Amino acid sequence: DEFVIQKKAILTEEFLRACFAKHDIIGAKEAISKLLHFTEMLYSQGLVVYCLQFLNNFGFVEDEPIRIDVEHLRYDPSWKKRASQHLKKELVNFRAWLVIKGTAEVVDHFDRVSPPP
Repeated sequence: DEFVIQKKAILTEEFLRACFAKHDIIGAKEAISKLLHFTEMLYSQGLVVYCLQFLNNFGFVEDEPIRIDVEHLRYDPSWKKRASQHLKKELVNFRAWLVIKGTAEVVDHFDRVSPPP
């Protein structure tokens, strides 16, 4: 059996809920920016991430994003060509969750930093 040992991370959903509970809008916005940048970096390197599930498959160690579920990662340089469309599709659910759980300011920030639809 293969496995990866990594530091314990706080799931993205829990991390953002904690930011919202503390009214830490700046922390939530920074987390979203870092998470999206991190995901785009994976794509640009040709790492295939079929099931993003931003809220449950990513998390934060301190304030840095990390991919928690690494089981389905693989390298495929041709993936770079499809990455943009896949990312846009996957962002829909993340944004919907932010609309329900976050604030208008956080959703506006998400809309500014995420790739256009």
